[in-house]
Parts: sequence; C-alpha cells; structure tokens
Amino acid sequence: MNCAQTAVSNIVSTYLNVTDSNQMVGTLDILAGSGYLSIDAPRCGVEMDLVLVLDDSGSVGADNFNTLKEFVKRLTTQFDFGQGATRLGILQYSTDVTTVFSLNSYDTLEDINTAVDDMIYKGGGTNTHLALYELVNNAFSVQNGGRPTASKVAVVITDGMSTQPITRAVQDVKAVGIIVYTMGVGTGTDQSELQQLASSPDRVFGASNYDSLLTMTGSLANRFCDDGSSVVSVATVDLDQDFSIQLLNVTSASFITLRATFLNQLNFVLGRFANLVTVNINFQPSLSNKVRVVFTMNCLGYIVNELQVIINQVASSRTFGNVTITAVTFDAHDPGVLYGIVEVNRTFTSELRSISSYEAAVLRITFTYQVNIFHYFYVHYD
Repeated sequence: MNCAQTAVSNIVSTYLNVTDSNQMVGTLDILAGSGYLSIDAPRCGVEMDLVLVLDDSGSVGADNFNTLKEFVKRLTTQFDFGQGATRLGILQYSTDVTTVFSLNSYDTLEDINTAVDDMIYKGGGTNTHLALYELVNNAFSVQNGGRPTASKVAVVITDGMSTQPITRAVQDVKAVGIIVYTMGVGTGTDQSELQQLASSPDRVFGASNYDSLLTMTGSLANRFCDDGSSVVSVATVDLDQDFSIQLLNVTSASFITLRATFLNQLNFVLGRFANLVTVNINFQPSLSNKVRVVFTMNCLGYIVNELQVIINQVASSRTFGNVTITAVTFDAHDPGVLYGIVEVNRTFTSELRSISSYEAAVLRITFTYQVNIFHYFYVHYD
C-alpha cells in the first residue's frame, strides 16, 4: 500500500525517552504520488480514567448523534488504552442516564469503537444533573474500573441547557476531585452553566456545530493528557533566619528536625491534596545567607493550579507555620509531546494530495519534544 511511512521506528517509545527541548523524536514521510497520510502517531499513554458524558436529548437529532459518535471514535485514536494507560467510559443522558460502557469494559480500540458504533440515539429532555450524579456515584467507582492512582477526567458534551438546576450536583462532582471539561455545541447552550460545571475557565470549549467537533480531537486529547501527566513543581521559601552548614548534611539533627517541621506544615496547607503530591525538601543558603527551603513536588497536571493557589496564599501570609518568610517562588513545568498529528490526514487531505501529485515531492513531518512552562511567580518582601 502506498502511504506515509515512519522514518523512525517505534516512535512512541522514542518520544518517552527524550530529554532536551525541541529534540526531534520522529519523522514521517509522505511518499510521492500517495495523496494520503496514514500515521501511527504518538498517543497519550498516561494513566487516566476518562469518562465522556454525551447529551443525546431531542435537540441533538439522529444525524448529529451519528456525527458525535464519529467524533468519539476519532478522539479515541489519540490514546493508548489499558490497565497502566488510559481507560474510557461513556455515559449517554437525556431524560435519564445510560451507561454505554464502564472504565473496565474494554481495553482495546477495536472493542471501544464497536461499542460506540452500537450506541443508539434516544432523544428526550436534558437532565444534566442526573448525569453528574452518575459520575459521582458510579462512573469512577472501583467496581466500574476506577483506579485510585489515575486522574479522573470527565468531558460533558451538550447542545443545550439543563432542564433542572445543577448547582448541588456540580458541588458533589468537584468535592470528589473529578476534572470536568465542558463542550457546548451550537447556539443553544448556556455559557454560564458550562463555566459553572467546568473545573476552570480554560476547560470550557465550544463548537459551532457537530461537524466542527471532528476537527478538534487532537487539541482536546492534548488537554486531557496534560491533566493526567506528571508535573514537577518547585517552590522556594526564604526564611528570616541564618543558614547553617549543618543543613547541607541530610543526616544532621538540624536537617532532620527542620525538614520534619516544614513537611508537616506543607501537608497541612495542602489539605486534601497532601496524599496526591510527592514532596522532597532540601535547604540552600539564599543570597543573603539566610535559609532557603526548596520544595520539589511531583503531582498530576490538574493539581498544579491548586498548588499555585496554595503557595500564593503562603506568600501573602508572610508566614509558614510559625516561621516568618521573606520571599517565595513557584515554578511548574512538564515535558509535553505534540499529539494528534493524525488529524493532518483529515484536515489537510487536499493540500497533501496536491503536494504529492508531483512525482518528486516528499512531505516530511517531525515530532519534537517541548517543555511547557505552566506557572512562575516570585514574591519578595522588603
């Protein structure tokens, strides 16, 4: 078959091992005269429990629901599925809620796509609140395949407004730590309701119609994958006390005592996130030879915003426990790889066909490793 060929073998394992920003991790060639791009692109392989919540009320219609099914199938091509990777569940909702399949139902793309093809449009009302209660009570439960170590991501796709208030249901969803994205399709949605339901304003998306959804799978997969990726954050807290050389010795009583003090205090300010963040603490001398506490924290991507808020509160208080602080910094970044290149096949087919119509023409696409800086702030007190 005359189609694109990977120039670097085993591209998925290759990109996982890169270390430098913009390091090339793979190339794909469009062979002359092929006119078609078929790519085994890097896929998101993070440990994530992903549940799609699909509105199939009367306003959607059978044709749009079929387009929605095609969107789901295209989205699933962006992920690796399995016990140590992504797991997918799907809920349909209108007047009532139907579990199409649970997180532990299928581990292969073929089985998932078959189940998606078998989904039946029902029509009815738009009882979004019932779908949210299903998320809280069942969709992410251990019995249905939920994993304690996986990030919990839900994506609500709707073309209308809920027929019942959702405030209480939204509170329940957020209380159990589910990351929620909302996708409003068309002009019949309520933007304030979508904002209320989403975990943050940047997790609210819109599409002019259901056909437009088909062009968004790559960018959406990137966002979902970021929330399931591991992020390293570094916070420094400068104290108003002289630095001692003993704090460089991890076996010294000074180091052990001060480390225990700050670890306990950090766990206190982290609250419900304490068990979700791995922390390492070290000490350095500041420029003024005072004690600088360095917290290196590893957590899932969706917690980073919470960490920033917490550290910012520490900075504003000018105290950390009973200790006076003089400066605070926070820096979070993670390695990211561009996913969703397979969308080139669908978005630019005509351009590729034109390019490859020339006998000697070859189009090369490169995958590069990128380091994305999420947050950085510095607060100093005079």
